Amino acid sequence: MACIDSMPDSGFLRDKQVAAHLGISRSTWWRWVAEGWAPAPIKLGPQVAAWRVEDILLFIDERRGGQKK
Repeated sequence: MACIDSMPDSGFLRDKQVAAHLGISRSTWWRWVAEGWAPAPIKLGPQVAAWRVEDILLFIDERRGGQKK
């Protein structure tokens, strides 16, 4: 599912980066966010949204059923 080996340990990821790590399109990612299936972004500016790496790693872990890989 996700390529977390190349993901930083902390910081923020933009939608394009999250989608690339998950192997999905940006539109799929935003649909998941809108449906409440994925975490909401943090607004870093008027037109800048990002996700904490920790939140994305938790999202991936939850989708795997709590299995660490």
